[in-house]
Amino acid sequence: MKRETLSLDRGWRFHLGDVAYKKYMGHDALYTATKSASSKGAGRRDFDDSSWRTVDLPHDYIVEGTPTPTEPYSQGSLPRENAWYRRTFVLPEEDKGKRIALHFEGICTACVVHVNGQAMFRNHTSGVGFDVDITDIARYGEDVNVVAVYCDCSDFEGWYYEGGGIYRHVWLVKSGKVYVDLWGTFVRSEKLDSGAFRTSISTEIKNITDEEKNVTVRSEIVAPDGQIAAVVSSEQKLADRSEAVFEQTADVPNILLWDLDTPVLYTLKTTVYADGEITDTYETKFGYRTIEYTANDGFLLNGRRVFLVGYGSHQDSTGFGIGMPDSLSRFRMMRLKSAGFNTFRTAHNPFAPALYDSCDELGLLCMDENRWFSPSLETQDEVVRMIKRDRNHPSIIMWSLFNEEFYRDSYIGTNIFKTLASIVHKLDPTRPATGADNVATAIPGMMDDIDLIGINHVYNNDALDAVKKNNPDKPIFFSEEGLSDDIRDYCRTRPYIFGALGFGGLPYRGETSYPYLFSGSDDHSTFSLLCDPMDNFWREKALWTEADSLKIAGSWTHPGEEGKTIPVRVYTNRTNVELFLNGKSLGIKAVDPYRACAVFEAVYEPGELKAVGSSDGCDDLTDVIKTAGKPAKLVLKLENESVRANGRDTAIVSAQFADENGVILPDTDDVTVKFTVVKGGEFLAVGSPNRGDHASWKIPEIKMHKNKAEVYALSSAESGPIEIEAVVDGFAPAVISIDKLPGEPIPEVPVEECRFLDKWLLSRTLINQPWPDIDAMHRRPNFNFWTEHSVGRGNDENFTGLRFRNPNLHEGHRMDGDGAVDSARLIHFIRVKVPKPSKEFSKAYIYFEIFEGRGRVYAYDGVKRFYTERDYFTKAPLRLEVTGVKPGDEVEVWAVLEANTPYSAINRPVRWVFE
Repeated sequence: MKRETLSLDRGWRFHLGDVAYKKYMGHDALYTATKSASSKGAGRRDFDDSSWRTVDLPHDYIVEGTPTPTEPYSQGSLPRENAWYRRTFVLPEEDKGKRIALHFEGICTACVVHVNGQAMFRNHTSGVGFDVDITDIARYGEDVNVVAVYCDCSDFEGWYYEGGGIYRHVWLVKSGKVYVDLWGTFVRSEKLDSGAFRTSISTEIKNITDEEKNVTVRSEIVAPDGQIAAVVSSEQKLADRSEAVFEQTADVPNILLWDLDTPVLYTLKTTVYADGEITDTYETKFGYRTIEYTANDGFLLNGRRVFLVGYGSHQDSTGFGIGMPDSLSRFRMMRLKSAGFNTFRTAHNPFAPALYDSCDELGLLCMDENRWFSPSLETQDEVVRMIKRDRNHPSIIMWSLFNEEFYRDSYIGTNIFKTLASIVHKLDPTRPATGADNVATAIPGMMDDIDLIGINHVYNNDALDAVKKNNPDKPIFFSEEGLSDDIRDYCRTRPYIFGALGFGGLPYRGETSYPYLFSGSDDHSTFSLLCDPMDNFWREKALWTEADSLKIAGSWTHPGEEGKTIPVRVYTNRTNVELFLNGKSLGIKAVDPYRACAVFEAVYEPGELKAVGSSDGCDDLTDVIKTAGKPAKLVLKLENESVRANGRDTAIVSAQFADENGVILPDTDDVTVKFTVVKGGEFLAVGSPNRGDHASWKIPEIKMHKNKAEVYALSSAESGPIEIEAVVDGFAPAVISIDKLPGEPIPEVPVEECRFLDKWLLSRTLINQPWPDIDAMHRRPNFNFWTEHSVGRGNDENFTGLRFRNPNLHEGHRMDGDGAVDSARLIHFIRVKVPKPSKEFSKAYIYFEIFEGRGRVYAYDGVKRFYTERDYFTKAPLRLEVTGVKPGDEVEVWAVLEANTPYSAINRPVRWVFE
């Protein structure tokens, strides 16, 4: 069978805060609560979550809070709370015999995953994902499955904003029981003298059947044009409940290299056969390229020297917190590359898989970084997962194992690094291990254990030079530094430095002071909160990159300043600049190479300012800015490159004011803009460049700032365009229609509403009384002295049932004709709405998984009366057909139970079944 991977992103029930449950006081309750399927409270399979709100993933719930000065500023001034998520789904009967797993790409921070009332997985860090194998406890057909996730955000991992929740995708994965393990392929290559690449493939296979299997792994290397470049197969026997690694090698000629300007990707297609039958298929994207680090000649990509320059940033965005759509992650990387930068650092934890996919596809190099620096088993496991998850990405060129750790200046730090680096070298011998150090770089001997020396913020040239003096054979780079004129000059005069990565160029929440919520400033940041280039973007592009660059800083709109002299800065990597005002030359100036800038003095008059940059042997570069008049109309623009009709892509649409000639204003009043996604998609969030805006991003309106606001709309899977309208009081509405590219919808697991009847009322025990008249009680209900009760296993009160009273009553004994038996009875009552199942149905039932005793069940929907009875004692399921009810109908259920031996109770869940 082929592997099937289905999205579980939609339709999660969400509850902010802990869910209280009562202590287990009695022996029966404690005994029951310590058996299998004994999750408590909201972790129970049969917990009623129908009153919880529904959210889709990715979801960061911390960012939904209200900023307050009583919370840590560096964490975004937002309160941190714990929370619960729940998702109900069905598996068809034909899935029996398959391996079934849930894959979580990331949950913040610590979490416990419960499945069908069992605690199945505990995770302690948010950066990397994990699998939860539910094969043994999966339920099929109308026997629904329930996933409950508890997010523990009471502690924190970072000093920066880290968010909280199921903030990445969740997948349901189905395969045969002989399959490729999680992140179980590793492709590495070596260039041969012939020019071909020797490709080594490791494939981790698991056999979870109870039989020995003859297993064949077939690996196909598929070129970008779809042609098969190589095929290799190998075979071995796998014992029952065992695993093995299949090692394969193929020499592949005529390779297209992955490079910064030609990011060519190949696909490894893995097919697993067990006893001749296909049991799994698996695809791995990878690229062919060579990397080399030298102590004196820098970093070599495919044999040529490349100076690494770029930024590190946290995984956060204005409208979403850490729960970013994949499209926004790609958009941020595109903006980074537009500056001429070539490297991104994941500070200070592994990012979502979509980030690395974007780097692979766009041609960006990546420094992948771990969160914790510790020898603990949890940290070692985190490093293992990071390496195995990411090692096939050609964009990743190094593994960072720490950031600014205090223990790095002692043997303790050395020991920790060696422990973690040994994991790197074992799982991926093709890339070096490094870290971002600001403690021990200049101390003799303290860098002996590290493959690459990364320097963070050492503001002293003598100390910086000491790093090279103490480590003459080590490659050295700036892992975190301001991309200033001084640092650029330092790198130019010391060519052994192979790269410089700034920090915070891409905006992020936190690390600021209240009431501001985001770091940086409009004057000194590289990008705005909406990833628009700021003046510093053009300075850094001209100073640090080889890309053609020329930009007039600021604007030429200064009402009331007519006749005054205004300095004009032009950033460029050309050698000379000529400036024109309304067609008249203001002279030619040489560009200061130290600052990549030419400065003019211009007497302000409205009109057009044009700069022309020139260098010997290079084409001229031109930039023009114009004076803007008063705001006349609202202009909408699609900011990202394209949107596909796949139900997953996100359209990023900006709103700005233009004058009557279409010139965009540099600034306006902070007026409110209201957005409507008219068709073709659904509203997700809004964004603002205002670092101090405390308004909610989850309603479709926001105040413009610096003449800009954004709306984010999720593309539907239909082929028609996305249409978005923006309205500002006093102006005509603006409408944009976005044509979608063709796209394949992501297969999804249908959403099921909560099917469990959980919150019952329970009567006082009736002893030796006539059978209760339920019809009369239904007409004139009186629940005085009744108690709330949750039926089923995992009961959050003392065990509630009827103890055996009459030794003559035993299993199989029938009632008297009138139902009058010397016995005791309990009456259970609940009023519920019929849930909406994911498919059409013709019959509906209320299903008691165990009805232990004898008794009767009644249901009323306002029109009909439904009834069933069991007139003998037994411990077995019971179901009441209520065909004719519709989703949303309100139904009353009355269940009367008589005593059994050793006791009688409804001690398993009660749920809806649809057929």
